[in-house]
Amino acid sequence: MKEDPNFVQKFKDLLRELLISRVKESDTLHLSLQGLPQDYAYEILLSKVASVVLLWIKKGGVESIEDIATIIAKAKEISPYQILI
Repeated sequence: MKEDPNFVQKFKDLLRELLISRVKESDTLHLSLQGLPQDYAYEILLSKVASVVLLWIKKGGVESIEDIATIIAKAKEISPYQILI
């Protein structure tokens, strides 16, 4: 199978569309940019999710979808610095 060199960006674009749609439909979700420019805030958020999902795919989907969802939820609350200490 030939790899698409734009796959990661296409995947992130799809996640971005899904995220924006879910936030618009929700009464409880709101995007807080935390003082960051919008494009950087989106990139930070989407990169975490995309990295976890892409690693899961690369590993052959060993963990359950529920386990991956839990990992993504935890990753939202943990900064890279916290992992280092």
